[in-house]
Amino acid sequence: MLGATLPFGGVAAADTGSATPVSDIVLDNSDATLTGSWTIARRLANHYGADYLTRPADTGRGTVTWRPNITADGVYGVYYRLPDGHASSAGQATFTVKDAGGSRQFAVDQRTSVGGQWVLLGDAQLKAGVGGFVRLAGEGRGKLIADAVKFGAPSSATNPIPDPGIQSMITAAIETGAPQVKIAPGTYAVSSTPQSAGSLLTIDGADGLKINAKGVTIVGQELTRAVNVVKSRNVTIEGLTIDYDPLPFTQGAVSAIAPDLGWIDVTLDEGYPEKAFSRVSIYDPATGFQKAGINHLWGTTAAFTEPGVVRVTLAGLGKGVDLGDPITLSGGATGTEHAVSFEESAGSKLKNVTVHTAPGFGLIDVSGDGGTVLDGFRLVPGPPPPGATKAPLLSAIWDGIQFQSVGKGPTMINSEIRNAGDDSFSIQTRAMPVLKVEGDRILVGFPDRWKAVALEVGDRIQQFRDGPAPRVTAVTKVDYATAGIDPAVQAKVDEAQTQGWNPWNLSKDSVYELTLDSADVFQAAQFVFNPDRMGNGFVFKNNVVRSPGRGILLKSGDGVIEGNTFEGGDKAIMIATENEADSHGGAAYDLKIRNNVFRGTGYHHDMPWSAQAGSVGMAGGNVTSKRAYDHILIEGNLFESIRGLNLNISDASDVTVRNNVFRDTHRTENGSNGASFGIPADAVIFVSKADRVSFKNTVIEGLGPFSTNAIVVAPTATDVTGANDIVVRPGTAG
Repeated sequence: MLGATLPFGGVAAADTGSATPVSDIVLDNSDATLTGSWTIARRLANHYGADYLTRPADTGRGTVTWRPNITADGVYGVYYRLPDGHASSAGQATFTVKDAGGSRQFAVDQRTSVGGQWVLLGDAQLKAGVGGFVRLAGEGRGKLIADAVKFGAPSSATNPIPDPGIQSMITAAIETGAPQVKIAPGTYAVSSTPQSAGSLLTIDGADGLKINAKGVTIVGQELTRAVNVVKSRNVTIEGLTIDYDPLPFTQGAVSAIAPDLGWIDVTLDEGYPEKAFSRVSIYDPATGFQKAGINHLWGTTAAFTEPGVVRVTLAGLGKGVDLGDPITLSGGATGTEHAVSFEESAGSKLKNVTVHTAPGFGLIDVSGDGGTVLDGFRLVPGPPPPGATKAPLLSAIWDGIQFQSVGKGPTMINSEIRNAGDDSFSIQTRAMPVLKVEGDRILVGFPDRWKAVALEVGDRIQQFRDGPAPRVTAVTKVDYATAGIDPAVQAKVDEAQTQGWNPWNLSKDSVYELTLDSADVFQAAQFVFNPDRMGNGFVFKNNVVRSPGRGILLKSGDGVIEGNTFEGGDKAIMIATENEADSHGGAAYDLKIRNNVFRGTGYHHDMPWSAQAGSVGMAGGNVTSKRAYDHILIEGNLFESIRGLNLNISDASDVTVRNNVFRDTHRTENGSNGASFGIPADAVIFVSKADRVSFKNTVIEGLGPFSTNAIVVAPTATDVTGANDIVVRPGTAG
């Protein structure tokens, strides 16, 4: 029988002279004809209908065929739908579409599928009757999944239509104080206007405004910010989807490797931009993640050798690379590169908003009072671009989501981040070098305006959490050259100008004088921080993260990370000041990390030069006068199939670890993360430079062949209890 019929309104077919469908024909897995043995499943989220079908992806032995009963000749768009991707799903699924013109095949990597959305395969010229069909088959490894297909609007009917004046609607609502802007459902091609000030859409100075964008997709026609919220309070955006055309990246596969490994040639996939972007990521075709053992590829250059073939050059680039490896190539900063931006705003809320790609971060929130809520937010790759048959490998080309120097921490719940180009989620702040002290006035500096900590009258300034905390009574920008800074301090600034990670690297145009309510609290050449602009009080709950970089980079406190799934990625959670300075600027505290699943992390970069190691880890950097982190609970988590070190407790005090399970660990080579710091990759748990650490009900199920230690406690750790009570027993992998 046929599935549900959903009206959508007819559109005349282009260049065919025949009718297009007046309703969608949706066929579920229960409407299909099967060959081979299939199993009904429901485990993966966002499937269509009650269930889906699965079987091993063995070549041609099992197929699913959907045959629509077409009532009128016409051009139909053919779409498929799958549940959320999983590492165990088939990487080599093939949909065959049979229409009046013959058969065409479309390759789909089901491991990276984004559940809950229809993905266009292409247009089909179908005759009335049941002569056309879609057939699914697979090969290689993994579980082949059959869910649903749809015959509906052709691609010519789903192309964006002109912007109906969305910016004007938003501007008028702000000027008149209207509480809501409702945008008619549709897919709109949007460009920046003088009103939007360089972004696609700008919301400036709003208070309590709601944007009802249910069923609305905006397709950016230029690579700039899609939505920029500036100096606004309590703005809600609901239902919006953001995409770009052209995409800010391209992709393809390795077609040649230099004999000396100094370059690789990438043949671009059909339908993706003909651009020689130089930021390169290399993927493992078997897992869909970035390839293990390939380090940060900084300094690459790219140029076309012929149409459709890009040569990427860097000494040693080809090491570990194989012909056919998938590749993404993306670009650098444009200055207005993030898809969604909040500046100096508070109480913002995004409800069921989707970002498919971004020419920078997916979302950034900087220098506001904070309190942003992301509920049902999805940063996931979108459908293939026009003319493409392969799904996009990237969402945002840089980080997924970043909060920088905000007041109240964000709440992110029931959301999803997939295939971001770097870190998925971070809350960050900066320590400030003290350049000069005169009584109750101090001079501080920042690298640039984006990395400047918001400073407001009434905020506190500290060096360490347990030290004095005078309040700011005035903030004044000053001229560096005439500020009378001691030459010894100036020398530190000058030396650091070309050293990006040196905390003394600051812009001489970003220097401020702070007047405090107490005198002579700090000294020149110390580092201080603003505890009121750290994004403290955050919640990260019931989310899914499946991206190559760090799942969470954390420089904030008083937070909860609960009920999430982190899959793949270099590290799941990294608590790190990132070598800021000897202060508690960016040093987390009062954290609860509980009831999460950490699966398959540690697969990617080998970084012996970094102390950031472990699926969940801590690295105190230059914080040496005191422990960097304190009061941390790690409870009820499952660590599964981790490569190398699972849990790294360093530079911390008062850490409680209880009721955690470490399953099937160290099944592959460990890599070398942290080796220069003596961090043992072959241990499951490592404790170093830590005080008052307790373990209770810790179970290791299946210690793999690349591990020799359940736990290593370094001599620099004190008052560690329960380490000898860890239980080790066989795991599911043997």
